[in-house]
Amino acid sequence: MRNPVYTLVLLATVLRAVAAPTTPAQTETQPNQTIQESIATSTDIRNQHMGVCTHFIRKKGMKHWDPKTYMPALAELGVGWIRDEVLWSQIEVEKGVYKMRWQDMEWINLAHENNIKIILTVAGGSSFYGEDSFDPEGYAKLCAYLAEELKGKVDVFEVQNEPFHHYASHYGEGTKKGGDWYGLTNGTLDVQGWVDHYRITLNKAADAVKAVNPDAKVIGLGSFPAINYRQIEAGLSENVDGITAHPYSYRVVPEIMPYKDNEKTIEKNGGRRVTDEHGTFASFIEMQLDFSAKHNGPDEMWLTEWGYSSFRERWEGDPNKWGGNYWGFNDHAVAVYAQRRFVEGLGLGVEVSVYYSLLDDDYSQDDPLKAESNSENHFGLITKDGERKPVYFAIQKVAKLTDGFTVSDELDYEIVKGQPRPDSRPVNWWNGSTIEALDEICNYQFKDANGDNVLAVWSMERVGDRSARAANITIDVPFEGTKVEVTDLMTGKVYEAFTEDKDGKLFLPHFAVPPHVVLIRLVR
Repeated sequence: MRNPVYTLVLLATVLRAVAAPTTPAQTETQPNQTIQESIATSTDIRNQHMGVCTHFIRKKGMKHWDPKTYMPALAELGVGWIRDEVLWSQIEVEKGVYKMRWQDMEWINLAHENNIKIILTVAGGSSFYGEDSFDPEGYAKLCAYLAEELKGKVDVFEVQNEPFHHYASHYGEGTKKGGDWYGLTNGTLDVQGWVDHYRITLNKAADAVKAVNPDAKVIGLGSFPAINYRQIEAGLSENVDGITAHPYSYRVVPEIMPYKDNEKTIEKNGGRRVTDEHGTFASFIEMQLDFSAKHNGPDEMWLTEWGYSSFRERWEGDPNKWGGNYWGFNDHAVAVYAQRRFVEGLGLGVEVSVYYSLLDDDYSQDDPLKAESNSENHFGLITKDGERKPVYFAIQKVAKLTDGFTVSDELDYEIVKGQPRPDSRPVNWWNGSTIEALDEICNYQFKDANGDNVLAVWSMERVGDRSARAANITIDVPFEGTKVEVTDLMTGKVYEAFTEDKDGKLFLPHFAVPPHVVLIRLVR
């Protein structure tokens, strides 16, 4: 059984103690130096549920992405995957004749040598196919060539990137050409033709890959949820292994998605909801997988792109104008939110979750102010000058301290939260919905590599200036003989929690729950 806050019954009782404990009840002991040193120096861990996007393809604004320089940073990070791309127009040199570029093979070989798996996005179109640069048959043949040529080096092939964008625009449709997030022409309920054209392409590509390389996986869709649902409902090949999604939260915390439904959006979604009434990330994942199961679709969810940008917002003279979907977040908030999303994805059974991206891009370098306020330039774990940001070390800790975790439902437990902490910055989203952080404690349980039970908990609030909130946690295990070891996932430090006997059960009174993840480990 999964135990996210949305399904756990939390009592409404307000604790007497409303501030984080500062008493010896939860005093931090000396950091575990073995863990700290391991995080800093180990390069042999490859967390198979975590990845990072890279741009070793080195297109415009990405010329500084040297794989020889940055592959060691990936090895130290501890993630098991990278996601990068090749372009159809660069691989098919004549119609039906294919050749890998040395630039592509350089980073592919380096990743393979470092035991890092690859999600290869096969992107773009080809001028060899007349009016239809995205000809499904031609694309499928390209994917078959890649699957055979790169056998043993590339594990997963992703069919196009965000097809609602450049792919759809080739047909005069999509979000660049008057389309919307629902696969419709703006202001109508007419489904655009590219939606089914892409579905056909995905199916043909999956069949072609499996015919030459049965061990390779094929994943696809990668659009907003309403579009994914339409394509799943229309039918996917049994050779499509996974649903791709890019669940950016834009201006809210990672447990919330900007797809909160209202009467207007439900109609545009095809008469269905795509999240629960709060717009939770958990429901976004679970509802999509449930829908896919009902339509004999893929049973894996691959989050091949998401992240938070630390760009500097520009003031345009209007205090209510934000200039795009994103807000810029400070470095600490980016680090906290990255950890929360990775851990929740793990708890929800996401196959692989991929952060965008390893390195800051370098667009608009001729205009420093424009470059500073370009959100695309500030998603990286590392600056374009090579400095590792706090989010790099935060993700490194998740990768190494949750390696070997598996989802569990063995424990019965109850969390009673303390003083309310409502969202002080709810967002009035463009679709008419108000989206906000939930005033709850998020929690998931796992088994670690040693077989010990672990609870991951954090407050779902926005990062702010308050100390950790207090909660009473009761776990239905014997008090006698159970040691509770807490790992702060942001600092990597370990301390022993104060516990009490509550009718023979293990009780953690006034436990400090910060807005970043802590791991409560029951040591046998």
